[in-house]
Amino acid sequence: CKLMGLPENLQQRPRITATLEHDLRHSSERTECQRATVRWDKPLGQFIATTTGIQESSRLLSMVGANALLILPHGQGDFPAGSTVEAIWVG
Repeated sequence: CKLMGLPENLQQRPRITATLEHDLRHSSERTECQRATVRWDKPLGQFIATTTGIQESSRLLSMVGANALLILPHGQGDFPAGSTVEAIWVG
């Protein structure tokens, strides 16, 4: 399958590892993606992630400032600040 002529390996969004700037609540019963802003911290040499606020599906305004989706896996509960998570870069 090709998307606008792009090879399949270019159709996927890049995935990165980011460190959480704050505690993150998460139910261990399901995998969840949370909208976030990720920035590069040059002195630390790592990506830093901050969620964009309320993550309810009706709160699409929080997508406006987001440049990543944090992937919070099934089977793991809350994430304390400083935890690393996988993120999908969206823009």
